[in-house]
Amino acid sequence: MSDQWLENLKVGDRVIEDLHFDGKTISTVVRFTKTMIIVKSPRGYESRYKKDGFVPGAGGRGWNSHMLREATPEALAKFEEERYRAVFSSKLNKLSWADVPLDKLKQIREIVDPYIRKEDKNV
Repeated sequence: MSDQWLENLKVGDRVIEDLHFDGKTISTVVRFTKTMIIVKSPRGYESRYKKDGFVPGAGGRGWNSHMLREATPEALAKFEEERYRAVFSSKLNKLSWADVPLDKLKQIREIVDPYIRKEDKNV
């Protein structure tokens, strides 16, 4: 990771916290110490990161380390798209399919059929 953007961070900047298995969140830089970057999540939790953007005490740049990522316009757009897809998928799982009229089900099927994985199309 290029550390140049980390060196230019200032209080109020947005960053993406990559929490690996726990997902991602857009947080705000709230302060700095001599060795740490302190960010605050939208839920109000503060997290500490070393100046290299990795969480302290996780064995360095390991595959499971939490880390900061630059909140570029492209990264923010990708974040929002991923979140939208996850929320929509969750809503579909909660949908009461038995209550959807048959004509609407047929319309839905026409829309989603091209995106169903080949191995699942026989269902």
